[in-house]
Amino acid sequence: MIPSLHGYDLPQDGIGDTTRFWWDPLRKKYVGDVKFVIPGKLRCRGIMESDDLLHWTRPQPTFFARREGTQIYGHTGFPYEGMYVGTRWIYVPAFNPETHSMFVELDSSRDGRVWTRFGAGQPFMDFNRRRETWYARRINPTALLEVGDEIWVYYAAAPTGEDVKNPKFPASNRVGYSAGLAKLPRDRFASINAGDKVGTLITRPVDFRGSRLHVNAAVGKGGDLRVSVLTRYGKPISGYHVADCVPIDRDGIDLPVSWKAKDKLVGLDHAQVRFRFQLKNAKLFSFCID
Repeated sequence: MIPSLHGYDLPQDGIGDTTRFWWDPLRKKYVGDVKFVIPGKLRCRGIMESDDLLHWTRPQPTFFARREGTQIYGHTGFPYEGMYVGTRWIYVPAFNPETHSMFVELDSSRDGRVWTRFGAGQPFMDFNRRRETWYARRINPTALLEVGDEIWVYYAAAPTGEDVKNPKFPASNRVGYSAGLAKLPRDRFASINAGDKVGTLITRPVDFRGSRLHVNAAVGKGGDLRVSVLTRYGKPISGYHVADCVPIDRDGIDLPVSWKAKDKLVGLDHAQVRFRFQLKNAKLFSFCID
């Protein structure tokens, strides 16, 4: 039996109410993503593990709030494409300590234990500051599914007392906690963006198998995306210069990259290379090699 946390006094006597348990199919373990309290930080998160649901490791801290006036009310991790994507519920008591207003940020992990914030401070699912919907101020993602070429995010939400005081709040949205569904194109959790001024991104050395580079990108009017291939030391590789690249000027989640004389990464299998992405009026979400 795992005791439940009662109050925020020390020493603590259990784990908190937003703790979530799930089966990790990558590591073949049960995971407890637990809520606990750190003095001065209040609500924080940790990870505990089990092979049999009976014997658990002690919780190891994973997150506490970085910004003054916020706490991490909840967190849920999801296996995704051989790694993990997490949704972090950011509680902002200043909005109203009685209504538990919170928005959502993203994080990721390679091993399910050490988690890294990405786009820290930038909401993935933000407040609706007009307070005119049932999910305006309190939203908690609970499941993330890959469905075709989309990502489906199921969440629980409910209007707060402050929301329903809004004269423009629709009567049809006066509900208790309910389930919602948000959708986004595959792999489009976050992006590197460039405007009218050309921007560049150079990857760390990549050791890969395969011969065809694909990008998930959205290119705006008058923009383009080009890729060059460099050695691990940053030197251009003949035939793969940026000037050789056929520019990509459209939107798509699976856009093949080609060069004037080559449409594949010939002779580079298993070699550590860097990719240099050049963008103008474009967003780069991800890339892959097959």
